[in-house]
Amino acid sequence: TVLSIGNSMIGSSIVTLPYNVYKTGIIPAITLNIIYGLISFYTCKIYVDLSSINSDFSFTIEKYFNKIFGKKISKIGKTIQIFFCTFMATGAFITYFIIMCQNFYPVICLLLNKIGLDINSEDLTPEFGRFSSIYLGIILCFILFPLSIKKDIGLLVFYSSFGCYLISILIIYVLYTGICSIINTEFKFDYIKNKDNSNERYLYLFGENPALLAGTLSMGYFCHTAILPTLKNNKNQEKNIRDLFLGYIFVGLVYIFCGVLGYIGFTGKEFKVEFEDNWFLFFDSDNYLILIFRVLNVLQLITVFPILLYIVRFQIFTFFFGNEYPSRKHVIIIGICQLLLCLIVYYFCYDILAKLLSIFGACSSLILVYTFPPIVKMIDYYLKQKGINELDNKQKNEEDNEDENIIQKNKNQINIKDILFYCAHFLLIIIGIITVIFQFVPINFFNIVLKE
Repeated sequence: TVLSIGNSMIGSSIVTLPYNVYKTGIIPAITLNIIYGLISFYTCKIYVDLSSINSDFSFTIEKYFNKIFGKKISKIGKTIQIFFCTFMATGAFITYFIIMCQNFYPVICLLLNKIGLDINSEDLTPEFGRFSSIYLGIILCFILFPLSIKKDIGLLVFYSSFGCYLISILIIYVLYTGICSIINTEFKFDYIKNKDNSNERYLYLFGENPALLAGTLSMGYFCHTAILPTLKNNKNQEKNIRDLFLGYIFVGLVYIFCGVLGYIGFTGKEFKVEFEDNWFLFFDSDNYLILIFRVLNVLQLITVFPILLYIVRFQIFTFFFGNEYPSRKHVIIIGICQLLLCLIVYYFCYDILAKLLSIFGACSSLILVYTFPPIVKMIDYYLKQKGINELDNKQKNEEDNEDENIIQKNKNQINIKDILFYCAHFLLIIIGIITVIFQFVPINFFNIVLKE
């Protein structure tokens, strides 16, 4: 169960973690991993504790909102939850499409160069006047289209389950790269620009943009929509929360070690100074080990990509038509629209993969992680306290000899506890809002200035 929980969170987005730590700094990166990991664990626990027999948290939102705000607001809340689940899945398949293009383009360039063509595999700029990565994106769309309109994705789910082995290999390779760089490179902690052909490299304890990692972790620690089906298969149901916590610890350690050692590794003297937001781009197209990794990564994403398209399609069609497969024409149209969206975003945003992932993660998690779970928890707490208070009132009426001072003291204690509870949950909402704001408002948090 612990590994299943970890597998639902760790994906190919780990290719951006070293860049995120480079932009964030080592100390804030470790701190943010702990903070956002604990927040995500707690809100995911709310999903588990309050969903009871519901298969989806949107029904839980509808039930609790209805008790306080009425039927109309509860329907709106459910709709918002579904919309942001769709938005997160959309962000995931768009970023996966960009990763596929970035990783597969050097492979195609290598093959074309072998037959006599001269194509620069390092230039990912999508241009229509020459063979560029945008044409590879179009080719990928034709490959992915038949998979994106499949009614039964059972076989794709089966093959995508093998992706955890590839992800494990990539993580091990990043850790290995970090250890090698520690051995063969002289590192110093200072804010001096790194120079090519130098054995001495500089690491940054604090970075200029921690918000980038915060948004990425908001998506990276998200397993909330998958947690209920995962835990249903747990043989020891009474240990669900323990296994959930262990799953988050496992993922947190992977993110910390992969991010920090990846940052150290790709800052080493064997790599170029300019830091890439996809660590595959540090390597030349004729590096055959990385070539194998690239091909395997693309094949793995080809199996995952249609599943994400299916999730979006399922949520849209179920919401508007009450049927996940209204007709083949509907499926074809939405499949074309999804792939066109990927091409358009890639054309304009091909070089900001980490930023895109951070924005999608922060915006979707604002509702799915930082807002709705705390609100539902506060509603549940309020209803329980109201029930307890009504019971206490009955007992007070029956006990005429109750000391009024003791009663008043107990009331004050309960009020302080309630205030702290509500403030803590409102703080989670504020953290979510701040995470989104800083995605669009660039702030040099630690006033970092690099010297020559």
